[in-house]
Amino acid sequence: MSDSIWKKELGFKRKPKDAVLLQPMDYMNRSGFAVQRAAMFHKIAPDHLVVVHDEIDLDFGIVRLKTGGGHGGHNGLRSIMEQLGGGDFARLRMGVGRDPNKPPGSKDAAAWVLADFAKAQDAALSAVISAGCEDVETTLAKGIVAAMNQHNGRSSLAPA
Repeated sequence: MSDSIWKKELGFKRKPKDAVLLQPMDYMNRSGFAVQRAAMFHKIAPDHLVVVHDEIDLDFGIVRLKTGGGHGGHNGLRSIMEQLGGGDFARLRMGVGRDPNKPPGSKDAAAWVLADFAKAQDAALSAVISAGCEDVETTLAKGIVAAMNQHNGRSSLAPA
């Protein structure tokens, strides 16, 4: 992938050395098949993956790194974990919050996470994406633990 795609289209400051970016073109619930095939083709162990995903358990504007864990009901993570045989990979959790029009504890989040962001969130969206890119760059350069220590203390990037 060329430097211009990494920088202009994706928002990274530089193209990471020896990195592969995968955007599965299948349904999110089946993304594990693409991740598993790409990992096998490029000979990438699960502990060298960084999976970027939406997170309804974090408010919009919160960006957090995590390593390992369960799928928390996220069908994309469930698919990846099934295909890789576990959840021992780094995750960049991009907060989208929960649908304010649904009762607390509602299980059906598909319409919410597939919808466009609210106009009020447009101003903060570029800062959220930039923070995510910075988190991935730091993870690739320094490792997940150092990246978590450096970035997870930051507050919401969305205005209060």
